[in-house]
Formats: sequence, structure tokens, C-alpha cells
Amino acid sequence: MERGTKGQNGMTAGTDQETRPIPAGGIVLPTPALPTALAIALLVGFCAFAARLYWTNFPTDLSALYMAGWFWSEGLYHLVYDVPTGFFGDGPPGWLVYQPALGLENQLVVPYVYPPLWAALLAPLSAVTDPFTFFRLFMVAELAMIAACVPLAWRLCRGFAMPLWAWLLAGTGLLASSVITIGALMHLQPQIIVVFLILFAFERYASGHSRSAGALLALAAAMKLAPAALALIFLADRDSRALAGFAGTGAALAGLSLVVAGVPLHLDFLAAMAEASAGLFATSMAISAETLIYGTAMVAGLAPAADLTAVNFHLPDAPAAIPLVTKAILVACLVWLWLRLRPMPRDRSLPAGLFALSLLINLFGPLGWSHYYLLQLFLLPGLVGLFPPRLGALLLFATALATSGPAYLWLRGAIPGDLLLNCAYAGIMLTLFVVFTASLRPQAHLQTNPN
Repeated sequence: MERGTKGQNGMTAGTDQETRPIPAGGIVLPTPALPTALAIALLVGFCAFAARLYWTNFPTDLSALYMAGWFWSEGLYHLVYDVPTGFFGDGPPGWLVYQPALGLENQLVVPYVYPPLWAALLAPLSAVTDPFTFFRLFMVAELAMIAACVPLAWRLCRGFAMPLWAWLLAGTGLLASSVITIGALMHLQPQIIVVFLILFAFERYASGHSRSAGALLALAAAMKLAPAALALIFLADRDSRALAGFAGTGAALAGLSLVVAGVPLHLDFLAAMAEASAGLFATSMAISAETLIYGTAMVAGLAPAADLTAVNFHLPDAPAAIPLVTKAILVACLVWLWLRLRPMPRDRSLPAGLFALSLLINLFGPLGWSHYYLLQLFLLPGLVGLFPPRLGALLLFATALATSGPAYLWLRGAIPGDLLLNCAYAGIMLTLFVVFTASLRPQAHLQTNPN
């Protein structure tokens, strides 16, 4: 698609940059070139620093993928979905006997809760690499995706966003300061890959490439199921090509997974997912609306009292009303969001809808880990252009401050247990959703980005 033209969904694909007059004796590059180059260098520098910082770190979450691939390569399929009692807190008991030979003795390796297809695809790599070589290969790939996500998010918002160089600076600052990034990189969370695919999908969608957008979103949903809910955006737009790309690619991946892994392993996968989602779980790195609702009910005397000083709080049998109330609030929020987005211009409703809908999916899902909110972090600089400047800047800085590493450490020290800490962060995210959606206007602040 040529720059400056409109895509099939009526969204602009960008405009040519203005250049300064060429003085005698030399050629001057476009005005944004130098600050953009410096901003790119800063982003690359952050990625290099992160690689150095976490190079020898043991990434708990990624270790599950290595172990699952290794068991697959060894023909030990029955151990791929081994889980401990209660799921959280310990590693799979069947894995412990194999960990010393792999150099993972005394390391907490968490259960594998991804579709079996990925264990099969990773098996050749796990078979020929030791765990830390595997981890470092993924680190390089994930850091490259993090770097790519910043300009991808800008392209999605380019009709109203700040100039690219400013977005790169803001994005790098958010990545460097946020506890969301710290958690994702510390564990080399596969969510980084999922977020990259989601942003790539909707950047393609904004550029008029509906089928490839649907295919990319299906690929993200094949890794973690939650992104499938973002297809509601295609449905609301009545975009049959995007829906066809999503459904066709999803069906192809599901069929391939069944052929490669068979039905029994898929049943084991579903059982592991059910075990992970059972009850109510709160840690210092989780953000869940269900926990907030439980905490509120407990304070009001409507739910049993809990140990507020507990770390890794787990309530296996939460009151039945809690998930029902959670689902009812989610439905109300979805209707509210749809009503707020309907009258908005298309180039604004798409990134605004992606920001808010994915926030709801994360907040009201069964396991709201902090790294799920990486997508919001990448899109956060867009608030400055989406809203009037003062409001957008206020929302940007308030959210950045609330999710920063120093704020997390302060809250962690001030709040005695994980339940209340989880409630605090869930309250912050719910407040962000309410203020964000309430501030959306049909033709608000129609400033466009000239870059």
C-alpha cells in the first residue's frame, strides 16, 4: 500500500515527512530523522541493557516450555502436563527426577499450560540445547519483539499519535520503568510473543489487510487462548475477511495440533487449564478483578475473612457468588465500551477499542498476571493524542507512575500481604478503564500527526 493512501477500512497509512529547505552546499535529511535515530538508539540500548541484566537469570515461566519440549523429544508425553497439587507454589512432581541431569536442580520449574502443538514444535530445539542456551535464544527473540512493538503501536495510532521519535522515547521510558516489563523479562514470559502478534495483527488491520490480521490474531490465540476474544473487534466491524482469516488459521492450527498430539494430550491440556483457574489466587505480580471483588465483599462482611498477611494467597473454594458478580460486571463493562466506541471515528475507535477490550480481558480473566498488561504499556503513549493534551498526559503519567518499579516497591512494603496488593492494582486498572472510556468523545481532539 502506498504511503498517504487509505486502506480498505478507510484508515490512513501515513503521510510523507516534511523536509527543511536545502541550504547551499549540502543536503539536509528530513527534520525528524536525527531525533528518531537517537530515540531508536535509546530503545536498542535499553534492550541491550536488559539482555545483560537477565542473561544469567533463570526464567521460571519459560522453563516450562523447555521442559515440555524436552519431554516430548524423549517420548515422555505423559509428563508434559504433569501438575502439582493445587497447581501453584511447587513444580510438577514428575519433573523433579529429571531436573538435576538438565542442570536445573533446586530450580522452581512451573507447569506447562500451553497447547501441545508448541511442545511438539519446540522438541527439536530442546533436544539439542541445554536450558540456558534455549533461554538465551528466546531472550534475543523476545527483546527484538519488544523493540518492534513500540513502532508497531505507533503505526496503529499514527492518525493522531505524537511524532515517532517522541513515541519511541516515551515507549522506552515506560519499558525501562514499569514493573510490568520487569516481570515479563525476568521470567521471559511467552506473553511477549503473544503481545507482538496482537499488535502486528491490528497494525495490519488498521492498514486494510484484514485476512492477514485475522491470521496473526489466530496465531496469538493458538499460544494463549485469551486473545481469541479480541476477534470481537472484527465481529463488531462486520469484517468477514478478518473473521475468515481468524477462523481459517485457527482451524488449521487446531487441526495440526490434533494430528501431531492427538486427543488425549489436548484433554490433559484442558485439565491443566482448569486446575490453574480453580479457586481464587493472588500474588504480588497478579492483577485480577475477581480478587478485588472478593476483597470488597470481605470488607463488607459478605465473604469469609482471609489472612491479609498471606503471601501467594490461594482460596480453593471461593464463594459461588464471586465469579457470578465478576461476569456480570464484565458484561456491563463490555456493553459500556461498545456504546462509547460506536460514534467515534474509525482511526480512533480501533486503537481505543483494542486498549480497553484487552484491558478487560486481562482484568476479568481467570489469571490476571501483571505481564498481561504489556499491550496497554505499548499503547499508553497514544493517550496523549487520543484525548485533549492535558487529559492524555495526565492519564499517561498517572498510569506510568502507578505501574512503575518504585511505586510497586513502595506498595509492596506498605501493604502486608498479596491479597490487598492485588486489590490495589486491580483497582488502579479498573479506574483506568472507567476514566479512559468515560473520556472518549465522538470527535474529540481531532488533531492529526503530520509525521
